[in-house]
Amino acid sequence: MAVAVGAVCASVALAQAPDDQRARLAEAKAQSAAAAARSAKLEQQATAERDQAQQARALIVG
Repeated sequence: MAVAVGAVCASVALAQAPDDQRARLAEAKAQSAAAAARSAKLEQQATAERDQAQQARALIVG
């Protein structure tokens, strides 16, 4: 949700900025999107690891 709000704010700022600022804002927007993608991937990996741990625990406990 915060990423979406940030993207909207960056888009509005980008439309109102001079050319040099547009380039900086576009770069910041790209970096934000990349960070969100990394965060989502890490969250997915953590979920998979948690699920594996629960399965292992179930096998051990029986």
